[in-house]
Amino acid sequence: MLVGNNFEGSLKASKPRIGKAGIRAAVSSVEGGSSRRMVCEQYGVTIGTLAEWMRLYGSADYHAHKRRTFTHQQKRNIVRAITEHRLDIKEAAIANKTLVDTIRKWIRTINRENTELAVLNRSVMDEQPPATPEQDLKTLQQQLQEAQLKIAALETMIEIAEKQFKIEIRKKPGAKQSPK
Repeated sequence: MLVGNNFEGSLKASKPRIGKAGIRAAVSSVEGGSSRRMVCEQYGVTIGTLAEWMRLYGSADYHAHKRRTFTHQQKRNIVRAITEHRLDIKEAAIANKTLVDTIRKWIRTINRENTELAVLNRSVMDEQPPATPEQDLKTLQQQLQEAQLKIAALETMIEIAEKQFKIEIRKKPGAKQSPK
């Protein structure tokens, strides 16, 4: 018989659940200017939990003034709209709720990337000497020979499969198609 089993030490102490009123109070504290760290300590929650509460229960004013992040693809799309004259910089800034200076920075960055890509492509193209008609013909003949070898190998594989598995893989000429 076991005497003195004490499981209390092995069980985790559960944290008291915070109700909707507590969550709303924490959110309003952050919106009122309290530091997130202080609110986390006060309510005994993690930064991630508080961030989720802010996302779910934050006021419209909080979300309107929250800093937005854009993916690289979103930035490229906005810059493309500007360069294709579908939007001007001010319209793009208003539509995406960001600053004109931010959009200008994106334009500079993406133009620099495009320039670097163009230089890289040019250098790769310069490394390859222009092919003469004789070289083109030789390359095409080599590709044809490789394709013919591949066809022969595939036909051999089909023949072996038909013999081993006793099934017909090739379609007979003039055979009716199965109904769909």
